[in-house]
Amino acid sequence: FFCDPTNTALWQLSSDVISGVNATDSRYTLNLLYGSWDGEGWRNKQNWLSPAIPECQWEGIGCNRQDLVRSISLQSNNLGGTIPTELALMTTLRIIELGSNRLSGTLPSEIFSLRDLVELRLEVNFLSGTIPSLFSLLPFLESLQLEFNFFSGTIPQQLGSMFLLKTLTLGDNGLTGEIPSSLSRLPRLETLTFNHNALTGTIPPEVGRLGNLRLLSGGSNFFRGRLISEIGGMTSLQTLDLGSAGLAGEIPSEIGANTDLSILSLAFNNFVGTLPISLATNLTELSYVYFSGNGIEGTIPSEIGT
Repeated sequence: FFCDPTNTALWQLSSDVISGVNATDSRYTLNLLYGSWDGEGWRNKQNWLSPAIPECQWEGIGCNRQDLVRSISLQSNNLGGTIPTELALMTTLRIIELGSNRLSGTLPSEIFSLRDLVELRLEVNFLSGTIPSLFSLLPFLESLQLEFNFFSGTIPQQLGSMFLLKTLTLGDNGLTGEIPSSLSRLPRLETLTFNHNALTGTIPPEVGRLGNLRLLSGGSNFFRGRLISEIGGMTSLQTLDLGSAGLAGEIPSEIGANTDLSILSLAFNNFVGTLPISLATNLTELSYVYFSGNGIEGTIPSEIGT
């Protein structure tokens, strides 16, 4: 009986009622999460399942003034198991932070009913399956972090409809296919990573419209073609890492328009020709430059980074 997280949660809830604790839907769901995620092995579980303490005072649980649960922050806490569908019962959630744990399995479709969700962090776990197109149902999402998992398949076009998104990290998975041009419709995007996957095709020129982008990391993929000249449209860019990405041709002079650029890595591609003079004349903030493993002629101008 008690091996099943649902039965355990119901038993705990009945104990709470006997103890005079207000048995809310959130309390039932949190009890179930504790059982589903190997709660006994957590590094920090202060106050969890305590019949005398409201769930808003449990470790990693944040509530608003009406005692509605708004956040679950249990990153780096040795959580195991899968993400249960019952998580969707906590309809007031805005923040879910479960990164750096041992969670596995796929993302249940039920969680996309959490329409108030602003931040979803699931990085550094063992999650698998495809990235659902249903993320487009989360209109207020600002941060989606899925890097260092085992996701496969393509990057869904529907991610381009999440207009409030500021952070999208998809690196270190098993993603294939091409970068969808729809990502260019994310005007607030500041961080975009898709490095260390098996992506192919060309980098769509439309991404040059991401004028607020500060970090772009897409190295260690299997792209083809040139580095797009539209890269110059990313005028807020501070870090550009496209090392080992399969790119070829000459480095476009338009890269000199990224005057805030401080980190530039284009190593181990198939670039040829000479470095554009705009690297030396315009990019005065450069502190790290990496061009090794290409067919570039000449030397790096001494003015770079000075």
